[in-house]
Amino acid sequence: MDKEQQIINVQSNLTFKQSTDPTLELSKKQLTQRYDYNLNQVVNGFRNVPTFYEAQKLIKNDSLYKVIIPKNISKRLDDGSAEWNFDKTGMMLPTIKDQNGSFVCQARLEETNPINFSNVNDIALQSTMAAILEQLELLNEQVSDVLRGQFTDRIGVIEGAIDTYKQALLARDKNISKQLLTQAVSELNKGRRQLIESLGAKTKFINELPQSSFKQIFYSLFRKVDTNKIEGEFLETQTIFDSIIKSSNYLGLIYEELGEINSLKESFVPLKDCINEYAIKMEKVAEFLPYNPVIENQYIWYKNPEKIIEIIDSHIHKLDAEYIEIQLAGEQLLLKKEEVNLD
Repeated sequence: MDKEQQIINVQSNLTFKQSTDPTLELSKKQLTQRYDYNLNQVVNGFRNVPTFYEAQKLIKNDSLYKVIIPKNISKRLDDGSAEWNFDKTGMMLPTIKDQNGSFVCQARLEETNPINFSNVNDIALQSTMAAILEQLELLNEQVSDVLRGQFTDRIGVIEGAIDTYKQALLARDKNISKQLLTQAVSELNKGRRQLIESLGAKTKFINELPQSSFKQIFYSLFRKVDTNKIEGEFLETQTIFDSIIKSSNYLGLIYEELGEINSLKESFVPLKDCINEYAIKMEKVAEFLPYNPVIENQYIWYKNPEKIIEIIDSHIHKLDAEYIEIQLAGEQLLLKKEEVNLD
């Protein structure tokens, strides 16, 4: 793997679109607050370096700068070595470069408190979760807008788990919050597994549909295919799939909150498998549904499920990178330490 593939590129701020889900909005707000707090600690870490004040003379308000930090700093702090890593050219990191790639400033461990840089893994995890959340919300919108009817009991389990998760977000006691998050994880995993099994059972009718266009016409003439019934069963499976996406969303958010990177990675495996399997069935059942230009143009995800999975994987794989590259505006680096809000 080359150096470019070993760098996580993150922005200096998280931006989310508005959601109709109040719990999701609350989670986005808290995710942004944690991200900003961690990022500001890194920026303040540079301000503690004596040579940084000289470098400030070269920084412009409206320019973009890159802060490159080794992810293994926190690990080295844990084992007591606490030394900066060197890149392949021998340069000690982290460094600040301008938008043209020119060197601006370099921080050294002996000149600053390494604890300011111990949370770089959190920044990477939060940035990754934000990117995945954006993709899953898009998929969720494409599925849920065509739904109607009642939720099933199993979907009620998911809604109950989300209620537990919301309670955890609002809890002031960190121990109680962690207990509630752990409980929500258990409920969501159980509920999602039931939903995936239910989806498999509910889509068995698709296997009985005719394969060729000639057979479709032949069966329809003899009323062997009831398109109204197929449409009703399709909407029921869509409801289930919608909740599988939603539960996966919240599982990822909880694991990010708990800082469990490996669990976050693993939590998306069942969803990716489900997307692949359901997309194949969707291709077939769509041939029997009444023509709907909205679905045809907007809900085309099932024709290219590999693209969705590729996007999710591309973000998850970045968590294994060796370096984190954070883009910062010059004005952020020029702020005085007391002007940065870490609350």
